[in-house]
Amino acid sequence: MKKLFSLIILCLPLPLLAWNLQGHALVAQIAYENLAPEVQHKVDMLANRVLDQLPPEERQFLAGRQLSQVSPYARVAGLPDTWTTLTLQQLFTEFHASLPPVLQPYARDDTTHWHFMDNLYGAKSPCPDPVDTQNVAWAISLLQKAFVQSQDPNAQAVILVLLTHFVGDIHQPLHVMAKAQGFCGNDGGGNGFCLKNKRGSCVLSLHKFWDSGLGYLTRRRNLTQAAADLQQQWPKASFKAVLQEVSPLAWVQQELKLADFIYSTPQNHKPKAEYVHKARDLAKQQLSLAGYRLAQRVSGLIAANSQNS
Repeated sequence: MKKLFSLIILCLPLPLLAWNLQGHALVAQIAYENLAPEVQHKVDMLANRVLDQLPPEERQFLAGRQLSQVSPYARVAGLPDTWTTLTLQQLFTEFHASLPPVLQPYARDDTTHWHFMDNLYGAKSPCPDPVDTQNVAWAISLLQKAFVQSQDPNAQAVILVLLTHFVGDIHQPLHVMAKAQGFCGNDGGGNGFCLKNKRGSCVLSLHKFWDSGLGYLTRRRNLTQAAADLQQQWPKASFKAVLQEVSPLAWVQQELKLADFIYSTPQNHKPKAEYVHKARDLAKQQLSLAGYRLAQRVSGLIAANSQNS
């Protein structure tokens, strides 16, 4: 299993990560607070199956001050960023879990590409579709089937953590789009779109800036209070129409409409205050929406799995 250093990278906005540790915990905590008490009990029970099998130093880290106020379910939401080098079979074996039949064809695959989806933005000429077959929208749909199919609590626990994380990922806009560059190249979801250079090296990319929620997720804060604040600013009722759309691919299409704004700030320049203010508000909106959608998804899956048992 990964060591403490692997877990600490969750706090860093590395190229393949979406939101930081606070962001993923916030999405899961908002979802948790929108679950019925019996479903809260179920997801905490499954989350504790994962926590109990982690090395002591990782378990201690996840119980530390930063995450001590949130549910066990929210504490484990960032873990899949440390699992990307493991094959699916290795991951399930680590947690003494059986691989459901629907996941068995991917037993030798790792989950690196399951975190994002590079839809090309701004191409001036016809280019091959850069979207990998294994992507975040595909992964969410696959994991839903796996959860309903599985009757192994350890497997359910791993699947739930993966699914929770990917629902967070898909709501970070730069995990579903990439700007065209050169001849059919792209900027890797904003990783190649530099906002700040230092001594010839890019120290702040557009992707990294959005991972931090435009600075909102870099401050240490009481995450339970932050989840309450987001729900007050962006109540569930304000998303009544979009919450009726349950397809992850439809979620992606909604986010692609934000591309013009997201890429409206120039490269190699500090974004203007107006852009940062609007983008930060949009990031907070996306975090809230992700939490509400996750609650709907988890409630439905728990019910479907119970009927299938």
